[in-house]
Amino acid sequence: MTEIAEQLELPDSTGKQWHNRGYYGSVNHNAKAVYQRYLGWYDSNPANLHPLPPVEAGKKYVEFMGGADTVMSKAKDSIAKGDYRWAAEVLKHVVFADPNNQAARNLQADALEQLGYQTENPTWRNEYLMGAYELRNGVPNQPGINTASPDMVAAMSPDLLLDYMGVRINGPKAVGKQVRLNWKQPEGQTYAIELRNGVLIYTADKGFDKADATLTVDKLGFAGLMMGGASLDKELAAGKAKLEGDQGKVNELLGLLDNFPSMFNIVTP
Repeated sequence: MTEIAEQLELPDSTGKQWHNRGYYGSVNHNAKAVYQRYLGWYDSNPANLHPLPPVEAGKKYVEFMGGADTVMSKAKDSIAKGDYRWAAEVLKHVVFADPNNQAARNLQADALEQLGYQTENPTWRNEYLMGAYELRNGVPNQPGINTASPDMVAAMSPDLLLDYMGVRINGPKAVGKQVRLNWKQPEGQTYAIELRNGVLIYTADKGFDKADATLTVDKLGFAGLMMGGASLDKELAAGKAKLEGDQGKVNELLGLLDNFPSMFNIVTP
């Protein structure tokens, strides 16, 4: 995959047309994407079947290369020669082996920054510069872009809404818990929703004969409960929702939903 991406180039007749330039993605990037889509992540080299995770691999790489000081010294030489790709490659192991090594972080940030300045592809440039920022300053304390806003969720179909709910289930917290819930929409479908074995499954146009609870609420109200913008008690008191059965089971299910941070590490453990 990596070798193919290094070799593929567009001919000048098409590659030098502005609409074929790498202003979003690149030939190198997308060649890898095509390979991965059709053949999967495995590149047929058995050494890559079960590689060590980054932190453990980083420690072993640094030990093999003679220690962090030796790696950093050689990386400085690579940077001086303009070999920024290689410097970034070797320094990532030093950073993962010891994320508190700020000198190594700053050095890798220098390499990534130069790569960002040199790339025409803004997707790559943003990644390079974001990585350099994180190495120097840590993960930004910013809310980021939230594509799971209440408005976005409310615009989902009921099936998509339940799929998203399933993604947000905290599996380890849900182990050993079982919930069977009927969700009835006043003027829409009924869904049988079941939590078992740490996962959420649902079936449209069906209801459990012996459900723990039956919740009657429209899609917008259900989305509000799922996103935390509304409380079940308030919805029931306002007459916007109706509940038959064990309210504790509904609250238990809602309490297992994770909220995902929009900002996270990309170049550090």
